[in-house]
Amino acid sequence: MHVVRTHWSRHGATIDGALVLLQGVRAFVVETHGLVFDARFLAPASGAEPMAHLFAVLEGWVEIEGHARVSAPAMLLADGGEFETRREGALGFRFGGAPRKTIELSFEPRHLAVPCGLSHGVRPLPEALLGPSERFVEATQRSAEASEAFAALLETLASEGLCALPVAPLDAGTRSLQRVLDALSSLYGGQRTGAHGDLVAELARVSLRQLSRDMRDFTQSAPIPGATMRELFRVMRLRRAALLLSAAELSVEDVAREVGYGSSDAMGRAFRDARLPSPSEMRRSLVESE
Repeated sequence: MHVVRTHWSRHGATIDGALVLLQGVRAFVVETHGLVFDARFLAPASGAEPMAHLFAVLEGWVEIEGHARVSAPAMLLADGGEFETRREGALGFRFGGAPRKTIELSFEPRHLAVPCGLSHGVRPLPEALLGPSERFVEATQRSAEASEAFAALLETLASEGLCALPVAPLDAGTRSLQRVLDALSSLYGGQRTGAHGDLVAELARVSLRQLSRDMRDFTQSAPIPGATMRELFRVMRLRRAALLLSAAELSVEDVAREVGYGSSDAMGRAFRDARLPSPSEMRRSLVESE
């Protein structure tokens, strides 16, 4: 099991996360303070395979657009068009709280045993999942224990009749996959969303052409947003910007610098190209809604 941890903190807003990659399964554990995640402002990932997304909300709150806010513990199931690829007209949903602690599992829809989609609303998180979920969150801080904790969580999900996920590690024994994993670990762990292909190639110690081939192999195994390195970093940068714009103490210019844009104008152009609201409009919506 490959686990990448990350930490970020500015002016009282914090992100502590862990990305876990298995064959065909992605788990993202995140705890935030002073930030709101709003799916309406997600940059769609082009070329992403259709996935189901299960969100276990352990602390904080969750809210589906047009519905009342629900406090943790709770669970949400979204299809790919409601999250990763954000089809036009899809309902939005939000997470927040001080802190907000969630586990996001992304996997092929065929493994899901219950109806998927925001139209089914926020569901109670089964009591049997609370212990395994918390133990998995804690275990991601100690990589040696993460595999056992994750297997226990998946076993409980299956016994509760929610989904039956395969537990197969990425074949990181191949040199191409290991190169990409090592480079992405360095970038994700340091929240370096402003990275470009040359830097990733340098970290992987290969040419850009070889990196592109490695990335194609990697996306066949790991469910990540985007089929190319360029698309992955474009989406990561835009999504991180949308999250940080909810921090009341950070200006739009601060956020642009944090995520690797040369200026707020450059970030605004990137938002426009992604058909997102302007950074100032997005910030106003995120901060005022709180």
